[in-house]
Order: sequence, then structure tokens, then C-alpha cells
Amino acid sequence: TEASAELVLREMIARPDDPEQLLDKENVTRIYDDSVLTPIVQEILGENANAILDYKSGKSEALHFLVGAVMKKTRGRGDSETIRKILKRFLK
Repeated sequence: TEASAELVLREMIARPDDPEQLLDKENVTRIYDDSVLTPIVQEILGENANAILDYKSGKSEALHFLVGAVMKKTRGRGDSETIRKILKRFLK
């Protein structure tokens, strides 16, 4: 995100360091890994039975809600496309 980039840039100016190390240290890197995101998706699905029913009854907004809930849980670090794929796999 823009805020993350600004944070890393400020840190790099203040303390020249390896950008990847700064990203890891500040926990701002994107999460693409299924093995990390899948348990979070499962947790969110377990907490949102109504959204699952809404999605299965054709309300596409429910998928957006669930993606948003996972993004919130990952503090915006989860890759939305990866999250969407995992959710669709579970919602079949």
C-alpha cells in the first residue's frame, strides 16, 4: 500500500538498510502463500455463516465481504486474488 511504501522509504532514509529486511521487520509484505492464508480463510468462514448462505444464494457482495474480513485479519497484507481463490474453493 501507499502507506507501507512511505514507511519503508522513511526508514531507508533514516537507517539505510536492505529494503526486504525492512519490509519483513515492519510486517508490510504481501501474503500470497496458500498455507498461511487458508487457516485464516477457514476461521473467517467459521465466523460468518450468514455470508456463506448469502453467497450460495447468489449474492456476490458476500464474497467481497468475506475477502474484506480476511484482509482485515491479515491487516491488509493478504493478497486479495489469492484470498478470493481460496474462498471460492471452500464455497463450492
